[in-house]
Amino acid sequence: MISPDVEYTMLKEEILGLISSSDNLIIAMYTITIAILAVAFETNNCLLFLLPFIVLFSFQGVLNRKRDNMVKLAAYIAVYLEEEKGWESKFVGKSKIGNRKIKKNKVIDFFLGRSSSMQLGILCTVLFYIFYINENKSNIELRHIIVLGIALLLCIILGWLNRTVLFNTGNRNKYIAMFRTEKKDGRKISNIY
Repeated sequence: MISPDVEYTMLKEEILGLISSSDNLIIAMYTITIAILAVAFETNNCLLFLLPFIVLFSFQGVLNRKRDNMVKLAAYIAVYLEEEKGWESKFVGKSKIGNRKIKKNKVIDFFLGRSSSMQLGILCTVLFYIFYINENKSNIELRHIIVLGIALLLCIILGWLNRTVLFNTGNRNKYIAMFRTEKKDGRKISNIY
């Protein structure tokens, strides 16, 4: 059996590894998206502004899993290793900010903060709209409105994928409650992934 200190160190290193890996994914996501946008500008092809969504969808799925693993590891540490008295437990369920302000901050953070793919998705959608409307401004037909709607739908779907950013604290509290129950029942889970 692993000592609590060794397990704590290993799990903290795992969290740091997940953070580093996520940072690298975000850098790659920005790099690929900007390269595609550069080609779109160079070729003046408005449809290429939607191509980054392929990258954004795939990267966001991986980032969501990494973030969820970080939250789960932190909850595990809080319940089993810190006995809910350490760093990982410090702020669970304790907030001095009103709920309305928290929700407002989460929404702002969703669009401008931790959700990098959403920022890029909004940028790609806006650029597509500008170029597409500029190309077709003299003749807007139903098919143009459908294409614009599809572009907006891509951005909305990306936002839906990013919704986990809004619920990190809730997920963390859910995992803590789950681990508390298991601890109370005398069980310690063998696989926290």
